[in-house]
Amino acid sequence: MEPLDALSALSAILWGGAHGLPQTGAGRALRDAGADEYMQELTARWAQSLDPLEVAELMARIQGAQDAQDAQDAQDAQGAQDAQDDQDAQDAQDAQGAQDAQDAQDAQDAQDAQDAQDAQGAQDAQDAQDAQDAQDAQGAQDAQDAQDAQDAQDAQDAQGAQGAQDAQDAQDAQDAQDAQEILQNARAEMVSQEERLRQIDLMREAEMCNELGWSVSDDTRALVRSIYALPLRKGSASPQPMTRHLRGPQTRPCALPRAQARKSRDMARVHVVEGRMCHAISETEPSLRIVIDTSGSMGGSRIREAIALAGAVYLSLSPQERRSVEWYTYTTVLTRIEARHVPHLTTGGGTALSCLQPALDASSRHDRWLVITDGEIPDLASIHGSIALILIGGATHRDPRCISWSRHDKLAIDRNCRRLQKLLRV
Repeated sequence: MEPLDALSALSAILWGGAHGLPQTGAGRALRDAGADEYMQELTARWAQSLDPLEVAELMARIQGAQDAQDAQDAQDAQGAQDAQDDQDAQDAQDAQGAQDAQDAQDAQDAQDAQDAQDAQGAQDAQDAQDAQDAQDAQGAQDAQDAQDAQDAQDAQDAQGAQGAQDAQDAQDAQDAQDAQEILQNARAEMVSQEERLRQIDLMREAEMCNELGWSVSDDTRALVRSIYALPLRKGSASPQPMTRHLRGPQTRPCALPRAQARKSRDMARVHVVEGRMCHAISETEPSLRIVIDTSGSMGGSRIREAIALAGAVYLSLSPQERRSVEWYTYTTVLTRIEARHVPHLTTGGGTALSCLQPALDASSRHDRWLVITDGEIPDLASIHGSIALILIGGATHRDPRCISWSRHDKLAIDRNCRRLQKLLRV
């Protein structure tokens, strides 16, 4: 305990932390800030401002508090000593009890060890007997297992052979089924392809009937198929029956590029537009009259051949040329018909080509007449005008205006097409 003087007593009152007084908030803050000298200066100033009697009274209070604290500390120390003595006595008693318990436990452990040793000896004997019994049983079990394994292997071998045979049979059945399905699919695909081709043919036949101005029916389709059967070239390489200039622009294929065609002297009078297409200009506007012989000798297949040949000639014309085509039939008289009546012509009666002469005389010099007949034309010499005759059925004639038609000789077809082109030239 530090000595009590006036300054230390006043410092304890102001700031606490000494002589049993708790530390004040101001003292804690100033000590944390390191203002010890400031605290001492304030304490000294306060001591100078106090009366000595007040200082003595304060010191007496602090001394009383300190004495009370010392008495409390002494009492606490005595109580702690008494508690320590009681604790030591209890520890000694506990140690004696623990020693007695340990001795009793050691005796019990020795007895238990002896009992365990005796029990282990009996257990070892029993285990030896059990091991011998287990070994005998294991030997018997191994023998039984070996026999069972051999039986199972034999059964497995037999089952494997049967399974392999069954798998082969199943594979053969699957292969046969796959082959059957492939065959059925191929047949279905063939039927589907044939149906598509048939539909395409029907559409083409309908389009050609529309081009010819015929109504679509089984008879007209058969005639269209006859036209397809004719060995004539199609497209821009096909022979043109009429070679002429038309009024107004008319397209023709050209093998010269547009720039080269402009520089060509041979093409100086040809107007070239739209890339590789040539346009020819002329003041003429001819027309073509197609006349079919319907006398009795044209019956049967001849009239159908004549209609098919007339349709082929019509289809070889350009769209502008087709608009000027007129259709006729003749026996002993000349009759004009509509294009839609051509596939339904009937035969009968006599024949006289001379019935065409009045119409030939009345036609323009740019008009052309094409007659399809079977060759019974005894009065051909008396016919004059721009006329060409196609003889079907193998007929021939010396007149240069006659062309003998045969669908079997391709060279003759080309030659006859060129002759027809020459006869119909405008």
